[in-house]
Amino acid sequence: MANHKAELAKEAYKTVRSLLKSSCSSIGDFCNTINKCSENRMHRYVLNSANSVFDGISLSSDSALPSDMPKTLIATSFFKIPMAIYKPKLETKSTLDLGKILDTSLEELLNNKLDLNEYAALISELKSTFEFIAENSLDGSFGGLRVSAIYLLKGYKKVCFSCSKLEIVVAIERFDTSGA
Repeated sequence: MANHKAELAKEAYKTVRSLLKSSCSSIGDFCNTINKCSENRMHRYVLNSANSVFDGISLSSDSALPSDMPKTLIATSFFKIPMAIYKPKLETKSTLDLGKILDTSLEELLNNKLDLNEYAALISELKSTFEFIAENSLDGSFGGLRVSAIYLLKGYKKVCFSCSKLEIVVAIERFDTSGA
C-alpha cells in the first residue's frame, strides 16, 4: 500500500515536471499549466511541496500576457504555489524565482488600482493555498509571506474599508429625510 502511494507520488511529480517544462515558452502557457495542475489534488500537492519540480526551468519575467488574458492571471496562478508567495528559507540558484515574477505582477496590478472584485478573486486564491498548506501539514516548509503579498492584503483591507464607508454614506443619505 505504501509502495503504491510512493509510485503514485513519483508519477505525479514526473507528470507535473514534464507539463511545466513544456509550457515555459510563454508566461500565459505556464500560468495555464499551473492552473490545470492545481485541479488535480496530487499534482497540486507536488506544486506545493516539491520546489525541485521547478529546477532548471527558465521563464522570462518580462514576457507579456496575451491581450485576451486577464491581467490578474499571473498572480492568481502563482498564488497556488507557496514557493511564489513565501520568502524562501534557503536561496538556490537552480530554482526558478517565481516570487520575483509574482512581485513584478503584483506591483503592476496594484499600480493600476484593482477593483473590489479583482481583489476578492486574488484573496480567494491566496486563502485556498493557505488552507491547502494547513490541510497537508506543509506549514513548516516556508518562511514569512513576501512583501508584495502583504501589500496586496493591506490594499484589500483598504478597499474593503472604503467600500464599507461608502455603504454607510449611502445608507445615511437614503434615510436622511431632512432634505439638506
